[in-house]
Amino acid sequence: LRAQTFDNTEYIYLPDLLAAEQDIAARLGELSTFPTEPPKTLESDIKVLEMAQGFAYAPLQREAIRMALSNRVMVLTGGPGTGKTTTVNAILNLYEAVYDRVALCAPTGRAAKRLSELTGHSASTIHRLLEVDYTTGSVRFVHNEKNLLPFDVIILDEMSMVDVKLFQALLAAARYRAERDQARQELDAYFAGRLRAFSLALDVRGTPFQLRVWQGLCAIPYGTTWSYAMLARHIGRPGACRAVGNANGKNPLPIIIPCHRVVRTGGELGGYSAGLDIKRFLLALERI
Repeated sequence: LRAQTFDNTEYIYLPDLLAAEQDIAARLGELSTFPTEPPKTLESDIKVLEMAQGFAYAPLQREAIRMALSNRVMVLTGGPGTGKTTTVNAILNLYEAVYDRVALCAPTGRAAKRLSELTGHSASTIHRLLEVDYTTGSVRFVHNEKNLLPFDVIILDEMSMVDVKLFQALLAAARYRAERDQARQELDAYFAGRLRAFSLALDVRGTPFQLRVWQGLCAIPYGTTWSYAMLARHIGRPGACRAVGNANGKNPLPIIIPCHRVVRTGGELGGYSAGLDIKRFLLALERI
């Protein structure tokens, strides 16, 4: 047995369950720190849903919908008749407009069937989602930390019935670390001079004009610079040099979206959100 003290109270654990709870807490804590931004059209999207369904969401329902679209981890709770199903359906509709792959699951077959009936979407048990591998003589899952689930979002119903070890397995198979690990590997390779173009799948949010500018930035080859005027011409807005500069300053992913490769027409560095010393360093790294 293991003893662990929380808030000056000692608790006794089975070692494997303590390790599972600590792992869950660490993964959820890590996931909650990942930056995310709600869709720019979130408020209008909620209004469209209300018009389509013929009723307005209650203030707490609207708050829950906003939280779900603005955070990587969100817990929705409430007693019977408080509108959880209506809220989940709204969240699901908005998720499907943003993400390609959304999974619904529950701890039991009956709960999964009810979730499917309430949402009109396919739902499965957690075991079926993870795919049990019976070939080893013990319960193992096909999807795990080395073979991640393919979903962008997972909605889990009836959390109070979920076993600790099962929830640990589900979190371990979630994709949230894959992109971060790839980003770290590619950044390490870039700073070591081994990588010239990033292959990360980017999920950036901005105005249509900002997105065009950021896409244009990704077209600037490694080891070269463009002027703001060149970038403006590239995106088909030759008279928008100042607006291009402003969009550069709003770039959410410097280095990966290489706004450091944009300089003034006369060759002066211009601005850089991380400071000119960093811009000089990055240009020197690319031997510019």
